[in-house]
Amino acid sequence: SLCSCRSLEEVQSPSCSLAPFLCTLCAPCGRQYNRCAPTLWQQIASEGADEARRLGALAFCPFYKWPTAFPRERAFQAVAETFHCRVRIPFAVDGGLRGFWRSCAVSPAGWLAALQQAPFVVTNSFHATLFALLFHRPFAVLEASGTHQAMNARFRTLATRLGIEQRLVPATMHEAAFRELLQTPIDWAAIDARIAAWRTDSRHFLCTALASNKA
Repeated sequence: SLCSCRSLEEVQSPSCSLAPFLCTLCAPCGRQYNRCAPTLWQQIASEGADEARRLGALAFCPFYKWPTAFPRERAFQAVAETFHCRVRIPFAVDGGLRGFWRSCAVSPAGWLAALQQAPFVVTNSFHATLFALLFHRPFAVLEASGTHQAMNARFRTLATRLGIEQRLVPATMHEAAFRELLQTPIDWAAIDARIAAWRTDSRHFLCTALASNKA
């Protein structure tokens, strides 16, 4: 959690046993934040807005180096052609930087802002997927292949809980189907409702566990 002051202290609240884990107080400005609140991430992204604008109109594609089941170069090209924009991969190091897609270096706030402003997000990063959900950015997740297939489990768990299984791109997906996915709308109201219910369940579980531990 970051405030623009960059100085944080944790606060205790007698009203909730989760306060030490969820609440943060910025000592200089006195503002209190919920670490999980989307509004906090919105504020951090706003701090990187100018940095993201300097990158120009682009599809933002946070990627780890491991291989994907669906060729990422084909995914990048489809996104660039569909949205008539450039593709940028933050801190790409695999030497495949050419043509319509290339690397970019951004600060943490710029990373969030670029993702928030992107017309589409293609990724194999779990955290980038979570931020796409929080910021309501259309996205697709390229599943991992080879020795990294175990990484797909958490994406599938998330997708099943939120009803977004169709956003996962397996090896069996044809390019025509992928291009169709790029233009398939997402029901954000339904997803937000499922996330809210999941948060409620998680908070109840943690509060119960903490109360039992004190007993």
